[in-house]
Amino acid sequence: TAVSVTTQTPPDTTTPTPPTSPSATANSSSQITLSWGASTDSGGSLLRGYNIYRNGSATPLNTTPQTATTYIDTPLTASTLYSYQLEAIDNAGNKSAKTSSVSATTLAPPVVPDTTKPTTPGTPTFSLTTQTTTRVAWSASTDTGGSNLSGYKLFRNGVQIATPTTNSYDDASLT
Repeated sequence: TAVSVTTQTPPDTTTPTPPTSPSATANSSSQITLSWGASTDSGGSLLRGYNIYRNGSATPLNTTPQTATTYIDTPLTASTLYSYQLEAIDNAGNKSAKTSSVSATTLAPPVVPDTTKPTTPGTPTFSLTTQTTTRVAWSASTDTGGSNLSGYKLFRNGVQIATPTTNSYDDASLT
């Protein structure tokens, strides 16, 4: 009787090509987008995806599907430099060489405008110091909006005469 034997296919030991032209772009204060050109695998086991490494780590941050050529890294810290490397991996576990490192710095956080008004200064009191000078004093205002109190506008008879930074003023222009 005849016996048939089929030999096994040798294991795939061919590494995929590395991803091409990697780049990193900061999109916001908490997000960076990586993009690259696709790798190829001629070893027969087909491309599985891409390992993404952040800041020199030996452990991949993520493994993308084989069809991916972009990855969004989020959430990140604002105004921080991040560096990335990529490698292709096939279904047999073969890995390409890592790409050169690419970097991006996340954007500064958005400025939130201070829309909180300071408290109203206290009722002014006056004390005559000379015949032509009077001291005007009031209880200090407070500001909880985050931009801090920078001073006061002082008016006499509806006309602004000074911008003191303390809660008193010596008006020396009296007759």
